[in-house]
Amino acid sequence: MWMLLSGAEEKRKANPRTYRLLLDSQKDERVVETIALDLHRTFPENIFFSSEDGLQRPLRNVLVAASLYNPDKGYSQGLNFIAGLLLLIVKDEENVFWLMDSLMNNILPDFYSPGMEAVRAEQELLGEIIRWKDRELHDHIQEVGVQWCLVGTKWFMCLFADVLPTETVLRIWDCLFFEGNKVLLRVSTLLILQNKERLMACNNFQEMVAEIQEVIKNPKSLNCHKLMKHCFKKLGSFPTTRIEKMRQECLMRVGEQ
Repeated sequence: MWMLLSGAEEKRKANPRTYRLLLDSQKDERVVETIALDLHRTFPENIFFSSEDGLQRPLRNVLVAASLYNPDKGYSQGLNFIAGLLLLIVKDEENVFWLMDSLMNNILPDFYSPGMEAVRAEQELLGEIIRWKDRELHDHIQEVGVQWCLVGTKWFMCLFADVLPTETVLRIWDCLFFEGNKVLLRVSTLLILQNKERLMACNNFQEMVAEIQEVIKNPKSLNCHKLMKHCFKKLGSFPTTRIEKMRQECLMRVGEQ
């Protein structure tokens, strides 16, 4: 279903030889070395990623091929966790390559471009959504001096892989492939809002940052069924037109920094 919903299946059928040709082509050794370093950091406690005989080799293949196919983006940290989890679930490296391509170019355009302007803007957008949904909490976070880029960059970069429990991540990804990237904002907003009482009790920068890092451990965040249900029912409407208008304003603001 992920292949069909994302358009990856159509891409694979239209380009049946592309993946293998990429694996056989000339590589950028600097990119290969960077990816090699991240292989050992990808789910290090998972037995499937403990050696070349497991999923390390397919993971390297997918990441190298993706960087070659998207030279304007190259390779960014966070992609290793996405590709790694996809390999665990999909179990076909060529399918994973096309899913990665759909994520990088269609579902999450510009998230992985040099400079990370889109991800930085998405953090600003998260702040604007918190302001919209709960002005009191937004203002308190601002008052203690926490910038939104410190809140959930990793959440967006790895799509919650290596952040939330795998079962929860897979539910989020179901919505991501079906609804698009707006679900990342829903989940991020809920993680912040459902911890309002604890966040409001923070009186300085250090306390707030530490508490934000703990929101993913809240029992409310660990029950994937309730989390996803609350994302859509408790948060109410997220009109696409309004979200996109706010996103463009945040992109302009980031571009001026």
